Amino acid sequence: VENNWGRFDAEYYKPDFLETEKLLSKIQGVSLRNSCSKIDVGHVGPMVRFYTDDGITLLQTQNVREFFLDLEHCIKVTPEFHASLTKSQVRKGDILIARSGSFGASAIYLENKVINSADIIIVELNDQRIDPLFAVAFMNTKYGSNQLMRFASGGVQRHVNLRILENFFLPIFEHNLQKQISTNVQRAYDALQSSSESYQQAQHLLESNLDLDKLDFKKPLRYTAR
Repeated sequence: VENNWGRFDAEYYKPDFLETEKLLSKIQGVSLRNSCSKIDVGHVGPMVRFYTDDGITLLQTQNVREFFLDLEHCIKVTPEFHASLTKSQVRKGDILIARSGSFGASAIYLENKVINSADIIIVELNDQRIDPLFAVAFMNTKYGSNQLMRFASGGVQRHVNLRILENFFLPIFEHNLQKQISTNVQRAYDALQSSSESYQQAQHLLESNLDLDKLDFKKPLRYTAR
């Protein structure tokens, strides 16, 4: 119990988790604590009064997907609120892990604009031996996902404890292999961006040819009836 951060529940000792632990102990690697300059959680607390239609993107748990973020449905907060939350700001290359809710997936932020986050764990790698794109790829394998799910604790609302997460194991593979994996992840991201742009172009082309872009609905959104 002392060696496992007070954990003696059955979930922590699932056979699949133990098998992953045994396998990873045989290869060279480093803990997240010793390979990062930052492991912190985004803003936790009320913030509804800072929501705005045109502001700084705020990431939440539901925006974290495997490998990449879902930026289609994001809340925005005022620039002033964003500026005050320095520790929860997300920068290019940061790896993001959902702190509560769904576990087992991590994403990397590859945009240039600095945004903010709420209740999301932010990991900033600074170990030159580990490529961030390779790291996020490993986290989404069975052996990375098993570690993330194992570190989750709690009853109905499960969450990841930051102190335990610091012991997440990252393998150190030779440079060429990491580069090959990171290149594939970058290509996947580029293809995803290209797909989104092509979809928007197709939608605009369809609307313009059908004159749907010229429609003007002036009917009110509500009415009163006796």
